[in-house]
Amino acid sequence: MHPQIEQLKKLQKIDSKLSTFDDAIRREQESISDMQETMAETEAAIADMEEQILLSEKERKNLEAETADTHAYIKERQGKIMQVQTNREYQSLLKEIEEGKQKNKERDERLIAIMEESEALRKAVDEKRNIL
Repeated sequence: MHPQIEQLKKLQKIDSKLSTFDDAIRREQESISDMQETMAETEAAIADMEEQILLSEKERKNLEAETADTHAYIKERQGKIMQVQTNREYQSLLKEIEEGKQKNKERDERLIAIMEESEALRKAVDEKRNIL
């Protein structure tokens, strides 16, 4: 009976080691799952940022087109100033020109903000990609 007790002790040691390995494997699997979840969240954040960049680019192009249109309108109004016959027409044209310039100024400020925002988003996307 004594050899059987020795075998049981050896078996218990082996079982203990297996239990330790199982715990280590479980911890590593949890760690991998956490990393995969973090990666998925990071990829989703990158996709959202890239979508924001695309929307910003579309808005920038629209603003640039509107600015060009308004600039052409201002030039056309400035050309008409020489053809006015009354002070009222002259004042009206000056007002239209000033309003166009103000709109372009507001668009330019918005364009700058969009470009800065897009640049910040691009940097954030690059940083997140590096993290991945």
